[in-house]
Amino acid sequence: MERDYQSTLEKIQELKSLKSSLIEEINKLREHKENLFKEYYELNSKIKEKRENLKEMIEILREGREKINQAIEESKSLKERRNENRAKINEIKKVCKSQLESIEKEISELEWNLQTKKLTREEEKKIILKLKKLAKDRKNLLKLKDIEQENQKIKDKLSELWNSIANEKSKKEEVKKRLNNLKNELFSFVKLRDEKFEELRKISINIKALGSKLRGISEELLALTQWKKNFDRNVKEKEIEESKRKEKEILSKLAQEAKEKLKRGEKLSFEELKVIYEQEEKV
Repeated sequence: MERDYQSTLEKIQELKSLKSSLIEEINKLREHKENLFKEYYELNSKIKEKRENLKEMIEILREGREKINQAIEESKSLKERRNENRAKINEIKKVCKSQLESIEKEISELEWNLQTKKLTREEEKKIILKLKKLAKDRKNLLKLKDIEQENQKIKDKLSELWNSIANEKSKKEEVKKRLNNLKNELFSFVKLRDEKFEELRKISINIKALGSKLRGISEELLALTQWKKNFDRNVKEKEIEESKRKEKEILSKLAQEAKEKLKRGEKLSFEELKVIYEQEEKV
């Protein structure tokens, strides 16, 4: 029995130590799990931020493509207009061989002659016809000047559009580089987040297993502690009973000795009288 009791005490100490170690290990794992959760949510925030950045980059690319397409369409329209103007210029130049200044001079001379000189009807008719033709040529040459000015504006606008297209294409390449970098960063963050999630999953399983083991140890420790408590109580009760029994035997013996002294007519002490009295009371 003594050996069983000692073994139980040793087992209780062993279980207490193991329980303490398990609690410490579980607390460390929980702390690590909490830190992992913080890292996990930080990574989630970064992933969200990178995805928003990706959307912005994609939107910038889309807008850039639209600008390039609009510039190309406008360029096509301007080129068509320029080609139409060139055709008109060629047509006017075929008809009008003279320069505008010489036509203006000739018109002035003819109008002067018409107003100042004495002309025959035939000569007057020829001058009027000539003036009509020169007026028509002057109109065409003025129109030619406008067309050439328009073509110069078209040329300047086309140059502006080509520069704009080149600039947008350059921006596009830069945005593509940033987009690829963002994709790589996003992939890295997602991979790291998934690793954290897997680690969290394993820690949760480990904590659950250790918790189950801790409950088993706690139950065993409770059972052994209860057994020790019951054992100690039984031992104490037996010790009390044994003490009472011995006390009773001693008192009974003292009472017997006192009675014999009384029979012999010997004088009894107060304690001896008290013992005899208490023994008779119990009877």
